[in-house]
Amino acid sequence: MKLLRRISLINSVFFLAFALLVTLNSQLITIYARVSQEDIVNSQKENYAQKVAGYSAENKFKLESLSQKIVGINKKRTDELEQLTLTMGEVLDEYQARMGDEKRPAYEREQDAVGNARYWITFAHEAIAFQAGKIYIFNLTSEGNLKSDASSTINLFQSNLEYARAKTIYALNLLKGVVKNEK
Repeated sequence: MKLLRRISLINSVFFLAFALLVTLNSQLITIYARVSQEDIVNSQKENYAQKVAGYSAENKFKLESLSQKIVGINKKRTDELEQLTLTMGEVLDEYQARMGDEKRPAYEREQDAVGNARYWITFAHEAIAFQAGKIYIFNLTSEGNLKSDASSTINLFQSNLEYARAKTIYALNLLKGVVKNEK
């Protein structure tokens, strides 16, 4: 009887220890959340607002003016590039219709120059859409470095816009090659 009580007691202790361990482990589980692009932009906006709060009215106006110019130029250029890619898509569709290419199975078309041109037109269109959605926030260090801080953001904007433009030009050259070579 004493042996059964000891075994029962040991089992109870092990059960309680196991339950305690499970409870502790469940509390130690770390949950990782993804940081979205929106979270990053909001954080940058808050940091920007805190730094600009101490700037002179003249410098605040300069920053706001530059920001509006960047937004305006980005919208104008991406709209132009988007229209160009849409036109390229229409030209490629018309070319395929005239050549009777749309009757071939899709897996055959994807392997030739027409499929390659369509891929790069789509890629350029996506690059343009990504560029159009970008928000440029000045990464300010101090009011004395305003010119270099603004220049670094403007340079980033220019290089990003040039990337989208380069992809569009590449797709346009491929389209020209398709139309010229297969007449």
